[in-house]
Amino acid sequence: MDQRGYAWLVVAAGVATTIFSLALLVLSWGGKGVMVQFELAKNWNDIHPILGSISDPAALLDPQLKVDYGFLLSYPLLNAALFLFVRHLAPVGSWVRSPLVLALGLTLAVLMLMGDAIENTELLNLTKLPPTQELPIPAPLFAQILSWLGLFSRLKWGALGVASVILGLAFLVVPPEALLFRGAGLVLLLAFVAAGGLCLWGVLAGQVKPIQWSVSAFIVPWLLSIAEAAWILRRG
Repeated sequence: MDQRGYAWLVVAAGVATTIFSLALLVLSWGGKGVMVQFELAKNWNDIHPILGSISDPAALLDPQLKVDYGFLLSYPLLNAALFLFVRHLAPVGSWVRSPLVLALGLTLAVLMLMGDAIENTELLNLTKLPPTQELPIPAPLFAQILSWLGLFSRLKWGALGVASVILGLAFLVVPPEALLFRGAGLVLLLAFVAAGGLCLWGVLAGQVKPIQWSVSAFIVPWLLSIAEAAWILRRG
């Protein structure tokens, strides 16, 4: 596939990702970031107050999880497409052209997909639990659900954060004449690193807020990437 082919892939995956991310933001509006709170929960004392604060957890979260199945396919594809796209924009001989960087980017995209898919399965298990003070299922089963949920949630967010920082640095290497406007490389760097940094901050600190902020923050570099790819297609 040539540069135009990768540009088309970025546009298609980017538009799908933007639509799904906006849908998730709308569905989660007023939901106090419940999904991320579940993802970073450490024990039943973290879970049952969340369940108790919602009249019907399944009714709130199940629509989000259904949309998230579309999102979990689109945003790893977008990240993989961006690594391929920026590789072809970068000058020959630069680190961005290294096969190891491409392999790392594609591996991170696979980890996002795998982590998000397993995370969704475990979230569905949690939304079915009653908000009782005492643990309503056997402790070993609950520990397994929480362990897998925490592991794969952090894997997903961590992979997304690392990939975004690398992509931001990669766009800074692209020659100015290959970018949409003067200074676009710096703007893309700041946008990707800001969103990815919030992800990594939330994962490393175990905090919900930075990850919630990153969900909105990612829209900026993704839209800029779509615009860049569309400009490349128009330029021919």
